[in-house]
Amino acid sequence: MTDPEDISIYFREMQTEQNDLRYAINTMMWSMRGSLSRQEAWTLSPDERNDIMKIMKEHKELTEKTGLALL
Repeated sequence: MTDPEDISIYFREMQTEQNDLRYAINTMMWSMRGSLSRQEAWTLSPDERNDIMKIMKEHKELTEKTGLALL
């Protein structure tokens, strides 16, 4: 990859992935209300992060459906 445009696209994609990951980490930390530290969150594998995000989504949907408080 030597074309400047290809390199630029590559770096933009990397920046987007970095932003998405940082958002996911911060969302997990906030949703878990301190039970997951920032350091712990960053050491999770991609599969572990995806599992946690899936559980959070399921709980959010259940909360919206039932009208009960999200705990």
